[in-house]
Amino acid sequence: MLSPNRQRGSNGHNHQRCRQSSRRAGKAWQANNYAQVIDHFPDLPKLTEAWLSHPLCDNFGQLDAQDHAAGRPFRTAMVYAKELSVPGKGFFDTLSKYRNKMIHNSQQLDVWVAEVNAVKAYYNEV
Repeated sequence: MLSPNRQRGSNGHNHQRCRQSSRRAGKAWQANNYAQVIDHFPDLPKLTEAWLSHPLCDNFGQLDAQDHAAGRPFRTAMVYAKELSVPGKGFFDTLSKYRNKMIHNSQQLDVWVAEVNAVKAYYNEV
């Protein structure tokens, strides 16, 4: 979750833009890699190995919490790591935590594809 300080100013603005961008991504039925998402937010730092300290990490965590609470598929499924061709470990850890099920490495591609399809179906029906 974002801290109160991060909800104000540019990071709060980024969270709103991230939410809107993820909604558009779901409606467009197109996944984007993390770098493509960052390109939409020029005030955000470039991605590094330190994902947990990147502002998008907090934003994605908040989106996942909102989607879980609302019973929706995770919009963050629409973003993947270019070098992995699937989302990063944090996506699967979060999905596993909220859905209370173990996701093995060998299952990640199938789980991700199912979640992307769920996002597409949900936003097509809403």
